[in-house]
Amino acid sequence: CVKTMIASFPALAATKESFKNLVEFLEVVRTDVTPEAKKELEEYGIVTLISDILAKSASSMPGKGNGDDEETISIYETLRSQLLRLCKNDGTPEQARNSVHALSSLVNPVSQHLS
Repeated sequence: CVKTMIASFPALAATKESFKNLVEFLEVVRTDVTPEAKKELEEYGIVTLISDILAKSASSMPGKGNGDDEETISIYETLRSQLLRLCKNDGTPEQARNSVHALSSLVNPVSQHLS
């Protein structure tokens, strides 16, 4: 249900606060869980779902710019780090695809395509 909503209306997850929460949640489920919890997360596809939501909502986020505050820079750096790990190290092919989409959307957001 959430996945379908975000696919239809990516800007709903692209407010700064909701995007920050998704990035923090991705970092926690990728780094701060027990092996048992990690197995459950994999079983239910939580990381794949989060990476898919981030990929779709990233296109509605403004690109990283020179005028960003420290919190925004930190969000982008955390996200970039986690997405690169999904691409290079331990992500599934679907997670890697979502990560590449999110990274490319942040580099060249939709708002830049329209101008």
